[in-house]
Amino acid sequence: MSKYLSNMIKDVINSVGKDKFAAVVTDNAANIKKAWEIIHEEFSFIQNVRCIAHYINLLASDIVKHNFSKRLLKKVNTLGSFFRNIALLGNISFQFYLFL
Repeated sequence: MSKYLSNMIKDVINSVGKDKFAAVVTDNAANIKKAWEIIHEEFSFIQNVRCIAHYINLLASDIVKHNFSKRLLKKVNTLGSFFRNIALLGNISFQFYLFL
């Protein structure tokens, strides 16, 4: 799989023009790491940048698997709904809620 990926990425680099690349953004999968080792042999000047959004997604996925996160998300959703409803009702209603 990594050989196939490296060939596909090389094809893109060559079709666009290697002089137009400074970096390529990828995820952190094992097959991408291996593919990048192959690509780096030919295009050593192109940097591999790991996608921070992918890391955040993986981290969030791990956090959500824990029980405490379910309780926290429920409270956050309740709070978000509260403020959304206040925004829909307008500022006068918000002042009323503050006095309760």
